[in-house]
Amino acid sequence: MGNFRHRWHIAAGIVILSIALGGCTGESSTPTADSTTDPATESTTPALTGWNRGEDFPLDARGVAVAAWTGSEVLVVGGETGPPCPPNADCLATGLMRDGAAFDPALGTWRKIADAPIDISPGASAAFTEGQLFIKVMNADEDALISYDLDADEWERWDIPEVPWGSLVPDGDRILFMIGSHESGVVADLVLDITTGVWSELPADPLGPAIERVLTPTPAGLVLTGRELVESPGSDGPPITLAALYDSDSGEWVRLPDTGQIWGWQWAWSGTRLVAPELGGADGGANGNWGRTYPFGGTITLPEGEWAPLAAAPEPLADAWIYAALGGGRFTVGSGYVYDDELSHWTALERPSGAPLEAGFAIWADNSLIVLGGTDWTAMEGIRSVQTWVYTPPLVS
Repeated sequence: MGNFRHRWHIAAGIVILSIALGGCTGESSTPTADSTTDPATESTTPALTGWNRGEDFPLDARGVAVAAWTGSEVLVVGGETGPPCPPNADCLATGLMRDGAAFDPALGTWRKIADAPIDISPGASAAFTEGQLFIKVMNADEDALISYDLDADEWERWDIPEVPWGSLVPDGDRILFMIGSHESGVVADLVLDITTGVWSELPADPLGPAIERVLTPTPAGLVLTGRELVESPGSDGPPITLAALYDSDSGEWVRLPDTGQIWGWQWAWSGTRLVAPELGGADGGANGNWGRTYPFGGTITLPEGEWAPLAAAPEPLADAWIYAALGGGRFTVGSGYVYDDELSHWTALERPSGAPLEAGFAIWADNSLIVLGGTDWTAMEGIRSVQTWVYTPPLVS
């Protein structure tokens, strides 16, 4: 298998920047999620709430795999099976894989799926739409766009223009290729019509040159968030997150009011608004202080775009087992907590008894949180796990 040199900080199996979280105001009761089944029973019966042990992953233990929720199963493809890399270390990823499996959270069981046509490298972007999982792969010797048809259990290759690194975003019968930053120049975001295979450009957005650009599908349209590209240091204020709404039918953008937050790495549609569950904040430091602390996360109500801080936000957990998770809806994960947007309630996620000391990647399957794999460290050697854990939050209306 291929090799791929990378420098990652891995939290919950998704790639995020390694940062120091600042404090934020607000108080909340934070009960812990410590209800578990006995791992020795290997029960696949879903628990009412708390942690439940699912069937072990049926393939080789791995890290940094691609994962996506289909509406009924979690698809897991690729990943690396070489020696685990300690957090914040610079390692050579080895043992890149192309096999995969699907997990049914209702039954707690796995099934194998067809192998991908190429190795899936760390950092590959994925999006699921119209019964297909699309993956943008950037291997050392090949850039490619491939898709997996869920019903046919078959893979397909797609022609792709030469583009810099970016992320895939589902939009019905289209896949959008979103450029994450304009630091190296403004490049158009692209659109693939998956019925015709034709590529086109997404109309220019009203935010202008920006960094940390994220595009999130919602019932009201696609919401773009990002921070204005300014000199750093040298800016005269905090790097506020900007927002705009795109109507796919009309092809028009609407600039939304500026938010009051300074981050927004990942957003989830809770059913009533967008949520970025990032805890903590920053005040600019001793030099260039902004006069107050600005929160990292927040919420945006659509279509008007009204911003609000996270309700009753607790302090971030410095030693959290899970910092973040892919997807989400009513429930999201932020800095070691599950946040219930319906009740504005935070629950601290403790490691279930018998689980690896370092959690693997986490992904939401509707209202269930699936955590696959992880690592136990003995001296300088890491041992990967094939355990599967399912967390069910209390559904209190």
